[in-house]
Amino acid sequence: MEEELLHSGELEKWASTARGRTYRRFFIRLTNKRIRWHLPTEMDDKIFLGQLEVNRIVNVQIDLKSEHNAAGYSVFVVKDPEESHEFRSRSQKIVEEWVQHIKNATLPKTRRKKLEESTNRDRINSSNSNTSKCSSNLSSSEPPQPPQPPTPHKPAMVTEIIGGTHIERPSDPTELDKAEKTTNTILIMNAEPFSNRPSVDTDISESGSEEPSSPILREGYLIKQGQKIKSWRRRWFTLSRSVLIYRDEEDTSEKGRICLSDVSLVKRSDRYPDKKFLFEIITKSRTYYVTASSEDELNSWTEAISNIIVSSNNSNYDAASLGSS
Repeated sequence: MEEELLHSGELEKWASTARGRTYRRFFIRLTNKRIRWHLPTEMDDKIFLGQLEVNRIVNVQIDLKSEHNAAGYSVFVVKDPEESHEFRSRSQKIVEEWVQHIKNATLPKTRRKKLEESTNRDRINSSNSNTSKCSSNLSSSEPPQPPQPPTPHKPAMVTEIIGGTHIERPSDPTELDKAEKTTNTILIMNAEPFSNRPSVDTDISESGSEEPSSPILREGYLIKQGQKIKSWRRRWFTLSRSVLIYRDEEDTSEKGRICLSDVSLVKRSDRYPDKKFLFEIITKSRTYYVTASSEDELNSWTEAISNIIVSSNNSNYDAASLGSS
């Protein structure tokens, strides 16, 4: 997949120097694949001092309590499974823009939002400034357009990553109650009994067909252990009433699925002591090992899956009771 520049500009980063760790100014480039930091005077984008792969990011947020920060600065932190990367700027607006652009970059391409154009320095697109001036002069000679009717009020929304899961909320807290009236369907269990379907614990490439669309109850990034090669890969998980599907972070096609009618137990696991937030999904043919990035995320996923299993068992029990009466 071709690398695409999403955002760029100068920031200060908490980094090691000859005098110890301190904030150091860098030119930062965010693409759909990585974040790289360069010396501010370095014009060759291929020469950089450090980088972070986008597919390793588990959280990004504004930090109001950073012990390294000084008065007059705003700080945000980008976390991967091993460390935190701290950036700051004197402009709160610039920090908020960076947080939104990084959150957007962690989404699969088909789910990315169109964000406002950056006002920061951009080495690749700076040559287009003259063209834009010409375009503005031409547009000024066009006849004025008739006024458009007002559009219904829609609150400005921001996307947060909480434990690897993307959650959208209004940027203005006063709009939260209004938004909840139209977005409160998440994690509401459907009372309909599950349809009968064959046991499937395989890659989609083997099954040859995809699940019909059904309401999504939960979705977000988790890190899963492979079946044959026991490596840990970040996957985008989507939970519906009958199936848990996982995909590659940059692709919309399925990598595999777990049929929830085959799941007998979901529980926290201590099989790998270095995985602090590990849980296991036990099916008839295989045990899946999945790790979350926080305690809250672990509890949310295990409870959501367990609720579906309990609901399914109750539905099956009620159907069996009616059949025998």
